Amino acid sequence: MKIYVAGTMGLEDVILFLNAKGVSYQIVLRDEFAGREASKPGTMGVIVGSVYGLDSIYKLLYMWGALGSQRFEQVGTAKLLTERRWWFLAAPKDLVDSPSVADLYEELSGNSVRRGSFSSVIDWMKMGGLVPVITQDAQTGEVLMLAYMNREAYEESWRTGRAVYYSRSREKIWRKGEESGHVQMIQEMRLDCDGDALILKVEQTGAACHEGYRTCFFRRIERDGSLSVIEERIIDPKQVYKK
Repeated sequence: MKIYVAGTMGLEDVILFLNAKGVSYQIVLRDEFAGREASKPGTMGVIVGSVYGLDSIYKLLYMWGALGSQRFEQVGTAKLLTERRWWFLAAPKDLVDSPSVADLYEELSGNSVRRGSFSSVIDWMKMGGLVPVITQDAQTGEVLMLAYMNREAYEESWRTGRAVYYSRSREKIWRKGEESGHVQMIQEMRLDCDGDALILKVEQTGAACHEGYRTCFFRRIERDGSLSVIEERIIDPKQVYKK
């Protein structure tokens, strides 16, 4: 019997969940593909997925039934590894009462699974493993910069309390202030409603911008399309970034 992992929202949680239980599975990144794949004639397959609300399960089951030749029924649900998400197991109607499905659900429903990573609250799949991060001054609310994090940068930021990003141009971890000394100490971290963007509220040392300005947004676009510098340069980048 194959297990298909459905959906993109909460996919990481489901994979952590299955890995922790030692269960083999096949990942299908879209809900409809999972339904279609598991509905193929002769396929003995069930679907494990993750949703934010229980009503979403019924919508998925209806959609899968419309896609394939088999009717899926909900075998059971349980709280997943995070506070808001539920995981569920669904199976074709003729498999719902089978011992193999019952055993699988019992195995997955055990109490031995614990959250595998605090980065599970973020939807890493949507942008290929990266999330945008807006960094603000914790006291004034001023926007200092926009950057990106991957999972490694996010988890290191949590562990150390210092802002760590991922440089897309250099394709590596970027520890803010590692060269300049202009570090950012995290005071608060916020996640948006879709789970795919962050705000960091930080205590900024020195300049956030590599061009020597406190904020990277030091230019204003005028009505005629020209740029005006509206902030003061507080450090000389030639002195800070000596090559």
